[in-house]
Amino acid sequence: MDSPLPKALQKRQVTAIVILLLLWEAGCATLKYSVLEERESGSFVTNLAKDLGLGLGELAARGGQVLSEGNKEHLQLQQKSGNLLLKEKLDREELCSDTDPCILHFQVLLKNPVQFFQGELQLQDINDHAPEFLESEFLKISENTQPGTAFPLKIAQDLDVGSNTVQNYTISTNSHFHLFTRTHSDGRKYPELVLNQVLDHEEQPELRLTLLAVDGGSPPRTGTSQVVIQVVDINDNAPEFTQLLYEARVPENSPIDSLVITVSARDLDAGTHGELTYSLFHPSNPVMQAFEINAVMGEIRLKKLLDFEEIKSYRVEIQASDGGGLSGKCTVTIEVMDVNDNAPELTMSLLISDVPENSPETVVAIFGISDPDSGDNGKMKCSIEDGLPFLLKSTIENFYTLVTQKPLDRESRAECRMDSPLPKALQKRQVTAIVILLLLWEAGCATLKYSVLEERESGSFVTNLAKDLGLGLGELAARGGQVLSEGNKEHLQLQQKSGNLLLKEKLDREELCSDTDPCILHFQVLLKNPVQFFQGELQLQDINDHAPEFLESEFLKISENTQPGTAFPLKIAQDLDVGSNTVQNYTISTNSHFHLFTRTHSDGRKYPELVLNQVLDHEEQPELRLTLLAVDGGSPPRTGTSQVVIQVVDINDNAPEFTQLLYEARVPENSPIDSLVITVSARDLDAGTHGELTYSLFHPSNPVMQAFEINAVMGEIRLKKLLDFEEIKSYRVEIQASDGGGLSGKCTVTIEVMDVNDNAPELTMSLLISDVPENSPETVIAIFRISDPDSGNNGKMKCSIEDGLPFLLKSTIENFYTLVTQKPLDRESRAEYNITITVSDLGTPRLKTEHKITVLVSDVNDNAPTFSQASYTLFIRENNSPALHMGTISATDRDSGANAQVTYSLLLAHDPHLALASLVSINADNGHLFAVRSLDYEALRAFEFRVGATDAGSPALSSEALVRVVVVDDNDNAPFVLYPMQNGSAPCTELVPRAAEAGYLVTKVVAVDSDSGQNAWLSYQLLKATEPGLFSVWAHNGEVRMARVLSEREAPKHRLLVLVKDNGEPPLSVTVTLHVLLVDGFSQPYLPLPEVASEEPHADSLTVYLVIALASVSSLFLFSVLLFVTLRLCRRSGVTLSDRCSMPEGHFPSHLVDISGTGTENYQYEVCLTGESGTSEFKFLKPLFPNFLVKETGMDTEDNANFRNHLGLN
Repeated sequence: MDSPLPKALQKRQVTAIVILLLLWEAGCATLKYSVLEERESGSFVTNLAKDLGLGLGELAARGGQVLSEGNKEHLQLQQKSGNLLLKEKLDREELCSDTDPCILHFQVLLKNPVQFFQGELQLQDINDHAPEFLESEFLKISENTQPGTAFPLKIAQDLDVGSNTVQNYTISTNSHFHLFTRTHSDGRKYPELVLNQVLDHEEQPELRLTLLAVDGGSPPRTGTSQVVIQVVDINDNAPEFTQLLYEARVPENSPIDSLVITVSARDLDAGTHGELTYSLFHPSNPVMQAFEINAVMGEIRLKKLLDFEEIKSYRVEIQASDGGGLSGKCTVTIEVMDVNDNAPELTMSLLISDVPENSPETVVAIFGISDPDSGDNGKMKCSIEDGLPFLLKSTIENFYTLVTQKPLDRESRAECRMDSPLPKALQKRQVTAIVILLLLWEAGCATLKYSVLEERESGSFVTNLAKDLGLGLGELAARGGQVLSEGNKEHLQLQQKSGNLLLKEKLDREELCSDTDPCILHFQVLLKNPVQFFQGELQLQDINDHAPEFLESEFLKISENTQPGTAFPLKIAQDLDVGSNTVQNYTISTNSHFHLFTRTHSDGRKYPELVLNQVLDHEEQPELRLTLLAVDGGSPPRTGTSQVVIQVVDINDNAPEFTQLLYEARVPENSPIDSLVITVSARDLDAGTHGELTYSLFHPSNPVMQAFEINAVMGEIRLKKLLDFEEIKSYRVEIQASDGGGLSGKCTVTIEVMDVNDNAPELTMSLLISDVPENSPETVIAIFRISDPDSGNNGKMKCSIEDGLPFLLKSTIENFYTLVTQKPLDRESRAEYNITITVSDLGTPRLKTEHKITVLVSDVNDNAPTFSQASYTLFIRENNSPALHMGTISATDRDSGANAQVTYSLLLAHDPHLALASLVSINADNGHLFAVRSLDYEALRAFEFRVGATDAGSPALSSEALVRVVVVDDNDNAPFVLYPMQNGSAPCTELVPRAAEAGYLVTKVVAVDSDSGQNAWLSYQLLKATEPGLFSVWAHNGEVRMARVLSEREAPKHRLLVLVKDNGEPPLSVTVTLHVLLVDGFSQPYLPLPEVASEEPHADSLTVYLVIALASVSSLFLFSVLLFVTLRLCRRSGVTLSDRCSMPEGHFPSHLVDISGTGTENYQYEVCLTGESGTSEFKFLKPLFPNFLVKETGMDTEDNANFRNHLGLN
């Protein structure tokens, strides 16, 4: 039986006779039992006979049987005892997974009478599985996480159910966390870790705890997992220098980029919060010009060559800032070490190059010496060459006077040259004014001090110097007054007539004195005649001609967890003015987060300090832009502004939040693996790693874990396997989004599996009777159930069979059908039915299942044997051997089996004189007929008898047929010559007139053959003649005629020898001798006949032969007519000639004329005999029936052969 259903479904066909029509009428309650899983095979479940109220042995007598759903038999029934036992060890987890309770359905069937009971076996769980964590737990928790924060942990998997599954969780003892055991909505327990006290990354960057899961079994089983907690650092530590004060000494003129000192700070925070950046903190101009610091390494290096003579030491403040906006400071004092890099300088105050001879001790020059180096490098000595009439006298410190040692004599030496070891550049600094320094300390005059505002125009009035020196009008010019400035630059000019001291050029205080305050320009006033010398100072007073200027904008990073009151020093503004004209105050643009203090450095400079008013919030405002305003003390005041950009450094203070708390998705079942189900999205207001989210399934159940996976970055939920609506119709998935700081958020996704028509209907055969007796009334062939696990129209079904079958489908209860016969079946009409039961659903596209069953119609003996022919004609050659097989008769019985077994027998013949048993015998099994003895055609040409055929049924049925046996002639008789007589008497002489023309009938040879058919067909041939060519014999009729005209020379007597031959196989023949006498006329005497006494017996014998010949010809004619009619009837009925008739085969001689091509001519002769004369006369007649065979051009030799074999002829 072919079926498109799996072979497993075919095995589910039960062989017991179950009539489901009685099942729902029984109304029996469901039998319910329970047993522990993992019990051994053969374990006792219940005594089913007792539960059903059956007596001892009654269960077996009624054919009790237990049927399980599906292909697996879990139970076995002992019919004698009635005990229901386990057939194998049952594993609840394998059979039901996490379904609770685990119910196995079975049916109890009592066959006689039919009774049906539903049964349920509940498998009770035992604690045979320990909790198991699939992987270790890794958490990231920020150190600023508040106590009381809860962190759900991964659940342990336990294949057991009920109280045997996980009931409690515990955590190893620690001071930071405690654990709660929570319950999911589906009843599963999960651990929740709760923070007890604030974590400190610097104290303990990582914690390792042991999580213990305990089930509720007895004894309980446990499972452990490692919980690794990484404490995420926040910026809660400011950088600290290893020293608050660093000291360094640097030789002046050290190469640029020389290392001065390396400062070092550390920050206990990690990551970017511990990455330090070094910078100069509010450096002064000299510091900024001289030094630079490596921001990463903390190396302080030279930006220019240091000059001890310019600045002997520096005080540098260094700031170390971390990535979160906190900073620390230290101070570095740098002492410049002097190097002897300056030659002594000589400043000539008075030089008299022309000295009168013979003068007493005369002052030739007055000069001072200096060396800006220090220590021994700055100590000097002064000398002139030996042998000169001059003397160096030291006056006050580092001042010398060159005088003549004695009066000079021009005639002895008119010129003296003294080379100075000082550089030429220094010689240019000699003054030409006549100054007698010896009078300076004697004069006791105070220094002249003046002040003037910078940037005044050239020629601006400073003072009336003549008046200040107490000189009268014109006296200053008379005395040769002169103003001398230090250095090569003349800043002042003196009007000798008026005595006014004027500015020679516009003076810029910042250019001349930089940030030195006060700015003093030294000068000298010299009166030559008499010599008088005055020291003077010109103080340049600053005007507010420069506004404060910030060299660059300020960028700060401040963590949002920074406490209010924290101060952040800002960069100072540069103002080239000094005193009250420099920066005096700083202000900040109005904002709610900061206020500003103006602080004063130890060197008097003002700098701004930003102080936090309230906590910053990165999520509310990740960046602040403030305007810093610097105001100097000028009138009017000048200002400068700078942008202060504050980047609020994020901390992990926000948990992720999903855009929806509940997502809903619908997915068609059988969607391809990796199909997108839905994308969930969460956001975290934090930035950086704190805002980087990772998505995961939160405590997924086994079905969820097997069916779905989520992209940890994108939040895309995709399929891991093909979903099956019939297995699970919907899923509830919890998704967790975790940030980089250990905080998380959750949402729920409900996924509805949409049914697709992917299940063809199933047919479960409960009863199949494949063998049905014929002629039975309405009979149940099959009882089956159809099902389709799809839903809606996809699960609606219709059931049908092919049209034109004598069967009917009846719907019993829902989805149960009975296949019954519509009418009694006739096996002989159709013994086998192949029925295709088609079950199709109403889904799109429609699916169908075809179940093929074969119904065999069993036989009932309702048919008698039937012969293939109502009558049989068998042909047998005479002279046959005894026991020769004549032919076979055949009867068939439309029944089958024993009902179709036919036995053959001979019945009594109609002719009581016919000894049938001596002629024929029959094989009872196969209908073969045998000739008991040799038959003689000439004695018995045909006979008839009846044959009976009986089947082996009960009761036995029989039929009979007529058999006609025709004896076929054999060529066992030679031709017999009737004329001329060949009896040994005197030969007969035929007279032929010499005037006979060609064709003249001389005589005719008459012969007969007692055989029949072609064996009796005779032909004539002239074997020998006295005169060849004179006579001819017609082959068909034996007529002897003249072949030509006689000549005169022909001999009068001629002897002819004629051969008479039949057409048998082998042919038989006889010869006849004819005597011919040629005469001129019949009046001529001719030889008298031999005188032979006439014998009556001979005449009588001849008459007998003639009668026999005529009878044979008549019989042959009648047989030909019958054969012709039979062939016509066969042709009309459509039955081939080979099936009904048989003719003996033979070969006709080629020299015989055959009109139809298949037969020969038969002749009938009227014979007149004259006994007294001893001669015979014949009257030749035309053929009565020239062709007795039916003209069937389609019959050939092969057909004739088949025809003969069918009749059993050899």
